[in-house]
Amino acid sequence: MLALGQGVPRDEAGAAKLFLDAAEQGMALAQYNLGVALRDGRGLPQDATEAATWFRKAADQGNAKAAVELGLASLAGRGVSQDFSEAATWFRKAAEQGVAQAQYNLGLQGEGLPQNYSEAAIWFRKGAEQGDVQSQYNLGVLLRDGVGVPRDTAQAAVWFRKAADQGNQNAEHNLAVLLLQGQGVQKNPTEAASLFRKAADAGMAQAQFNLGLMLATGQGVARNDVEAYKYFTLAANQTASPAVQVVQARNALAKRMTPSQIAEAEALVRVFNGKSSTAP
Repeated sequence: MLALGQGVPRDEAGAAKLFLDAAEQGMALAQYNLGVALRDGRGLPQDATEAATWFRKAADQGNAKAAVELGLASLAGRGVSQDFSEAATWFRKAAEQGVAQAQYNLGLQGEGLPQNYSEAAIWFRKGAEQGDVQSQYNLGVLLRDGVGVPRDTAQAAVWFRKAADQGNQNAEHNLAVLLLQGQGVQKNPTEAASLFRKAADAGMAQAQFNLGLMLATGQGVARNDVEAYKYFTLAANQTASPAVQVVQARNALAKRMTPSQIAEAEALVRVFNGKSSTAP
């Protein structure tokens, strides 16, 4: 309560002292909370090494959140030596207790962890079923591509939709592609365009390009050359060397536009960029 200021004035230093007293008596939750205080410098000087020490004490008593923290510390070499195998060990301990974040982290491949996509799919599914958005997206990718699991675009669409409903831009884009092509779902260019727009307005270059194509051709949306030019330009501006197909699409579109339409589109780009730069 002192740490959160619930019912009493917030006192992080006082809370840290209470955590320390209880942690030294062996209380796992207090050991975890003390580790968080040390990790973030709340009420105590920030000390990643000491934080890891207390996380380990709590994790050794079965505290799943502390195990996740040790896994993250081992991945980053924060307060402990960088050790991917050690990270996987702690993530597994927490994952087996049902912690979605640990299940997601354990499912990730590379970074020194075993390249076992079948096991990755198992852990992503566990995390996905608990509502972890990244697990939902990654499970969708494995199902779409048939990596570690039998290829199933219908199930991929289900998990992409769940992640898209939580605002995951990549999931919005991938679900839109399936809807546009009619893979695993009934073909629906209108919904595809809507999803592309969500991801495009969030700044995803590939979604901006795909939405531009749909606006330029009137597929799933009313044809709108000004908006199409805007999205092509936004996609082109994402990198110093824009993809050839983006530049070609914009140049082809420009040939049928008037100078005033192009000026209007460029003004819309400036408005978009202004909103993006002030977004929280």
